[in-house]
Amino acid sequence: YRERPVDTVVDHLEHLRKKHGTSTFYFSQDSVAPKTLLKLADRLVDRQVDLGWATDLKPEKYLTQERAERLRRSGAVACALGVESGSQRVLDLIDKGAPVPVVGDVIDRLAKAGIAAEAMCFTDFPTETKSEAIETLEFLDEKREKLGLFIVGEFGLTHGALVAQNPENVGVE
Repeated sequence: YRERPVDTVVDHLEHLRKKHGTSTFYFSQDSVAPKTLLKLADRLVDRQVDLGWATDLKPEKYLTQERAERLRRSGAVACALGVESGSQRVLDLIDKGAPVPVVGDVIDRLAKAGIAAEAMCFTDFPTETKSEAIETLEFLDEKREKLGLFIVGEFGLTHGALVAQNPENVGVE
C-alpha cells in the first residue's frame, strides 16, 4: 500500500472525470485517515474541482464539526464508518480504538454537515452476548435520524484476522 500525493490524486480525478464524463467518485479503500482526507478536500476546493465523492472513514474524534464542513465543501456526499458494535466491551476486544460516544459524535457531525453517514456493523463476534448485540441495534436506533444507511451483518472469521491469530485474546479456546 502506498499513498499517492494529494496533487496527483486531484490530477487523476480531473483526468478520469473528463475521460469518462463522470462527476461522482467512490474512493475505495479499507479506511482513510481523516487528516489525509482533509488534505485532499482542501486541495479539491483550492483547485475548484467540482465533483461528488464518498469513501470509508475512520470514526475518530479528530473529525470536528468544522472539519466535517470542509469535507462537505469539497464534494463529500457519504462516508461509510466501521462502527462494528455498539458494545464497548466488544469494541475493546476488536481493538477498534474509537469509543462508542466518539463514533456517535462523528455520525452527528457528518449528518449536520450534510454528509450521509453509513454505519457498518456486525453481530456474533466471539464471546459477544445477546445483550451486547442488542446494544448495537439500540445504538443504531438512537442514531437512525442521522444515518444515511446502516448494515448489520454476522461476524465472519477469516484467515489472518487478529481473532484467528490470537483467539485467546478474545476468550476463545
